[in-house]
Amino acid sequence: IVELLRQRGMLLGEQKFHHSYPYCWRSKTPIIFRNVEQFFIRIDELRGKALNAIHKEVKWIPAWGENRIAGTVESRPDWVISRQRSWGVPLPVFYSADGKVILDAKIIRKLADLVAQRGSNIWFELDDAALAKELGLPAGTTKGN
Repeated sequence: IVELLRQRGMLLGEQKFHHSYPYCWRSKTPIIFRNVEQFFIRIDELRGKALNAIHKEVKWIPAWGENRIAGTVESRPDWVISRQRSWGVPLPVFYSADGKVILDAKIIRKLADLVAQRGSNIWFELDDAALAKELGLPAGTTKGN
């Protein structure tokens, strides 16, 4: 493209640019940023209760973990809890056919029971329609990533 622009006298400037690209520390593969809907916890409403639990209700092994997590909770703004990863346990979030979020304790309990019976891979093994049917959700329901 640069050569074509140069030939046509349309090249306004050219320079070499070195940039770094983020890589996943686990898989060593490039991280692709996508602008997608996320779920957050509003920490301001939980900070005091969380810090009390951290300092008074948890036995930390190793002990330095207490200061580490307390520092995180003390300084963290809203905390993103959703992740688009190929590993780990996904959030039990579903979307209705019209795109509305379905977060229902009864559905989550049914899913937990299903996971207890058939394993956590059930989320990945069943397609959206099959999982929705197992959980008694309406047709057209999709699972979150």
